[in-house]
Amino acid sequence: MTLHLVGRKEEAVQSFKKAIALNPTHVLPQAFLAAVYADLGRTDEAKTIAAGVMRVDPKFTATRLLQSHTLHDPARDAQFKNLMHRAGLPE
Repeated sequence: MTLHLVGRKEEAVQSFKKAIALNPTHVLPQAFLAAVYADLGRTDEAKTIAAGVMRVDPKFTATRLLQSHTLHDPARDAQFKNLMHRAGLPE
């Protein structure tokens, strides 16, 4: 997430992909990868990853994820929540 926050978005993509490869059922890196793809305008990829999140956790919500993994900055939390929504993840 830090890579994305400092503008190194392509590196963030690679970091999230590595995390997903290590644990494909952990939704946090998948949800944030979907958000980064949405931020990069890579909508199809964002929606594909978001669909994977929903397969792993059909009850997933962006709000619940951020409640347990907050960035401790309301503006940043809102930014990622918006990006997750743009990727197709539910509130």
